[in-house]
Amino acid sequence: MIGLAIGFGAQSLVKDVITGFFIILEDQFAVGDVIQTGNFRGTVEMIGLRATRIRSWTGEVHIIPNGSINEVTNYSINNAIAVIDIPIAHEERLEQATEVIRAVLSKLDDPNMTAPAEFLGVQAVGTTEVTLRVTVECKPNSQAAVARKVNADLKKAFEEQGIEAPYPRMVTVHRGEGRERTGGT
Repeated sequence: MIGLAIGFGAQSLVKDVITGFFIILEDQFAVGDVIQTGNFRGTVEMIGLRATRIRSWTGEVHIIPNGSINEVTNYSINNAIAVIDIPIAHEERLEQATEVIRAVLSKLDDPNMTAPAEFLGVQAVGTTEVTLRVTVECKPNSQAAVARKVNADLKKAFEEQGIEAPYPRMVTVHRGEGRERTGGT
């Protein structure tokens, strides 16, 4: 019985070591890369033959046996795209909002940007807003910081130009008294 338990433990250890060897040999990810494997996402702190240590952005450290790593998404290899959706109220002039957005994007300067920002146009029309979309190509793992910068710059420009953000509106309809009702209500 003890031999069987040792055999299963050794099998798991061998699987972890072989997988760790191939992670390092194939350069699937490196220390400092931001990866996701299973439910764990964070910055790789250590790659060993038996286990990999990942620190999440909120500070938790996950130690994952290499044999358990089946799929890896590496966010640090290629440039990323920041997608920024900008809602404006239906009552606002689309042309004015577009001009303001283009003006802000033409002045946008961020060291994480790898290409000029691009205004794509109307993304969606909702019940209370029209959503405009901007994309920015940026360095790996910097899309959140770039998006926050774009949002802040657009908010300031919209305030200066008097462009309102959408908010829920309620319309009430009063029926005239003494009028006959038809139908089920």
